[in-house]
Amino acid sequence: TPAFFGAGMLSGANASWSFFGGSVLAWGIISPALVRTGLAFGTPISKEFPLVSYQALSFDDPELYVTRPSPRYWLLWPGVLIMLLYSFADVAITLLPLLTSINRESFNIKSWFARRELNEEDEDQTPLEDRIPISWWTIGLFLSTVMSCAILAKLFHVNVGEGILALILGFIFSFIGVQSSGHTDVNPVSTVAKASQLVFGGIGKGAHLAEKPGQMLNLTAGVIAAGSAAQASDMTGDLKTGYLLRAKPRNQFIAQLCGSLVSIFLTVGLFILFTKATPCILYPPESGECTYGAPSVAAWAAVAVAVSAPRLRKPPSHYDPNPVSYCALLAFTAIPASSGYTAIGLGIFSVLCLVVKHYWLPKKYWKYMPNWNAIGLGFVVPQVYYSIAMVFGTTFNSIWLRSNPAGFDMYMFAVAAGLLAGEGLGGVFQALLAVAGVDGG
Repeated sequence: TPAFFGAGMLSGANASWSFFGGSVLAWGIISPALVRTGLAFGTPISKEFPLVSYQALSFDDPELYVTRPSPRYWLLWPGVLIMLLYSFADVAITLLPLLTSINRESFNIKSWFARRELNEEDEDQTPLEDRIPISWWTIGLFLSTVMSCAILAKLFHVNVGEGILALILGFIFSFIGVQSSGHTDVNPVSTVAKASQLVFGGIGKGAHLAEKPGQMLNLTAGVIAAGSAAQASDMTGDLKTGYLLRAKPRNQFIAQLCGSLVSIFLTVGLFILFTKATPCILYPPESGECTYGAPSVAAWAAVAVAVSAPRLRKPPSHYDPNPVSYCALLAFTAIPASSGYTAIGLGIFSVLCLVVKHYWLPKKYWKYMPNWNAIGLGFVVPQVYYSIAMVFGTTFNSIWLRSNPAGFDMYMFAVAAGLLAGEGLGGVFQALLAVAGVDGG
C-alpha cells in the first residue's frame, strides 16, 4: 500500500517498527496460540474449500462474544486498553510541567477580553489586529453548542444534559490531542475518547436503556466528544503551519470556517459513494471480511456493544451490584475474561515502560523504547501488510538519508505526501468505477 509506505516515511523508525512489532506479537504469536488453545475461533467462509476467517466482530447471539470470540475480537480489548492507558499516562506526564507553571492570572476571565499589548518575551509576535478576536470563537462556541444540543435531541434522542457532557468531554480530550500531537506528532484522540464510551455506557445502564438505544447513545455522544477533540487537534496543527509560513490567524480562521462548510457536503457524499461501492462497510458479513477494514470503526462498535450489552450470565449471590473493579465486570459483559486480564496486564506494563522512559532512561536512548500506542494499534488492525509497508517506508528513508542527504531534505516530504494523497484519490476513483460496475470486481 503506497499510502502506508509514505506514512512510514513520515512517522519514523520508532513508530513504524513498534507498529510492526505489535502486528507480529498479536497476529503472529498470540492469535495462533488463541486458536490452538481454544480461546478464540474462526468462521467458515466457504462450503467448497476449508477456508476460515478469523476477523468476525459481530454476532447475532451476544453469548458468542464470550464463548466463541474471534481472534480479532479477542485482541481488540488489549489493543484498546494499551492505547487508552498509554495515551493518558503520556499526556499526564508531559502536562505536569505545564500545570505547575500556570499562575492565578490565567484563571481571570476578565483578562481574556482585556486589551493587551505584545509581550516581547512571547514567542508569538503576531500583531494583535491579525489575531482571532475573542468574540468570534466565544459566540461561535455558544451557537454551535445550541445547535449541537438541538440536533442531538431531535435526531438521536440525546437530552441536553448528555449533549453538554459530551461537549465537555470533547473539550477535555482536546487538550490531550493537541498536547500529544505537539510532542509526538501522533493524535490519540480516537482511542482516548473511547473513555467517553465508558462514561455514556454507565449513563445508559443507569437510565435502564434497552440495548439498541444504549448503543445509539453510546456511539452518538462518544463521537461528539471524539470528533470535536480531533478537529481541535487538526486545526491547531493548521494554525501552527500558518504561523511558520507567516499567515494571518484571522484569515486562517475564516478559511477553516469555509472549509468546514464545504466538508459537510463532501464527507457525506464520499460516505455514500464508498458505502454504495462497498456495502460491507455498513453490512459486514459474519466473517468480518471487507475491502475497507475500518479498524477504528470496528473498535468503536465493539466497545459500544460491550458496555451496553446485558449481563450474559447470572451473577453469583455474593456479587456486589456496584463493582469498582474492571476485573469484576469481565465475567458478566461481552468481554472474554482471558482477553480482559491480558488487556489489564499489557496496559499496566505499557504505563510502567513510559514511566521508566521519562524518569530513569537518558533521553538519548528514548528512540529505542517501543511506542506502545503503535503496538496497541497493531493489535487492533488485522491487516498486517499496513505495518509491513510502514517498515519498508522507514527503512527506505534511512537508506535514502545516508546515500543522498541533500535529495532527502529536498524531496522526502513531497514524495511521502504524494504517496498518501495518491492512494486516497485512487480509492475515490476506484469507488466511482465500482458504482459504475466497471471496476473488474
